[in-house]
Amino acid sequence: MVDEGIPATFVQYTADILADTNSGLSGSVVVRETAAYAVEYAVDIPHASYPFDAPNKRTALYDNLMAFRPAQRYRIIKDLRDHRSFPLKRNQRREDLKIRLVTRLADLAEDSSANKINETLVEETRHWLASYPDSLSLYRQAFRKYEHGVFHRNVLDDLRLALKKLLRVRP
Repeated sequence: MVDEGIPATFVQYTADILADTNSGLSGSVVVRETAAYAVEYAVDIPHASYPFDAPNKRTALYDNLMAFRPAQRYRIIKDLRDHRSFPLKRNQRREDLKIRLVTRLADLAEDSSANKINETLVEETRHWLASYPDSLSLYRQAFRKYEHGVFHRNVLDDLRLALKKLLRVRP
């Protein structure tokens, strides 16, 4: 399968975190969750039942994820990262995974909260800021954070700073 969106190394990194022996999902959860997505997307996965033929649950998760298209894989990784079976205690590796997923692969998101805001206004604002790259960069960062639900407190700070930089350079 040729992958056009999520590198195999990133999928392996994801599987290593989400199916970690000590702090990851159980083998049965890996199979149950990926099988549910397989039914939803009409995809055949290599490990559809538990116990599986894979040498370990990280390999089973990797193999199952690789059966999906990149946008589907993005959604599955995002959902599994926040799976209810993880303890409420914060895990730095899962936090890092979420940040990498959102910052590097956000274009693969099928749906997002950005659909709830005025798309025309967003595009017009980007157009207006095109001549001001510093402000435009901050605006895009804020919008990405809002769109993917990360760093909520920083969204307003980024927008404020974008406006401040814009006002400084305008005659």
